[in-house]
Amino acid sequence: MQYGTMIASVVIGISAAALTLSQRDIARENHPADTALRHDLPSEVISEMLRIAQVGPNDHLVDLGSGDRQIVLTAAQQFGATASGFNLSAERGPGIIGRASFIDTDLSSTDLGKATILTISLLPSISPALRARLLNELKPGTRIVSHDADMGDWKPDQHATVDAGRLHHVYYWVVPAKVDGAWTIDTPAGDVPVQLMLRQTYQLFTGTARVGETTVPLGETRLLGNRVLFSLISRGDRGQETTLRFDSRVDGKNMEGSVTVDAVGDQSISWRAANSSRSQWLPEN
Repeated sequence: MQYGTMIASVVIGISAAALTLSQRDIARENHPADTALRHDLPSEVISEMLRIAQVGPNDHLVDLGSGDRQIVLTAAQQFGATASGFNLSAERGPGIIGRASFIDTDLSSTDLGKATILTISLLPSISPALRARLLNELKPGTRIVSHDADMGDWKPDQHATVDAGRLHHVYYWVVPAKVDGAWTIDTPAGDVPVQLMLRQTYQLFTGTARVGETTVPLGETRLLGNRVLFSLISRGDRGQETTLRFDSRVDGKNMEGSVTVDAVGDQSISWRAANSSRSQWLPEN
């Protein structure tokens, strides 16, 4: 069955469960008073930060505010990752130790784009100022772990505490892909046109699907890095439900994946969509 027609046939009468980048002046990032490093983190805190980030040998970890260097050294020596520590003061100096390297720099000139994991050991006042930059420069799926510093209204995907002399907070985020805007599903010629309208706030999104002349809400929305999941739920004449479950990946302006119909078991078909208009959802600075 052509999926445009299939989608149209099950969504009529749906009653689904809902679901400029402006650069902030970050000159203060270069001032030691604002970027005081978190020296000598307890080993229990470092272990929890690396555990929650799921560090592995294929990762490149970047640590902002390396302090005593133990996050970088532990990631390299115990987990086999390539790790770089960016020293925001000159007291330690640059160097290379096995798979770990240390660089004297400041935040404004730090290249973050190659990181698969970013650890942050800065004063809490700095992390919210970095938020828009991290969302813009880091690839979708990049993992961020912060010690004692949250990101304002960008709520963490996980939050853990470690009692080591005092209560330490460990925050974890996965950088989300940008999905906000209109997406047109690629349907065969002559098939019913389908358009998605998505509204995103960080790793959360809601949306609707317009199938022909009918607009229905999306349910079970989840955004995990560049993975996008949502469903459409339909009630038949006798009250039975039929659910379409979409599982896709975003690559720039393209979205591609599979859709499964609960009523026919595990049978699935491929689908794809292209972004036809995008709005900026990044936080204002």
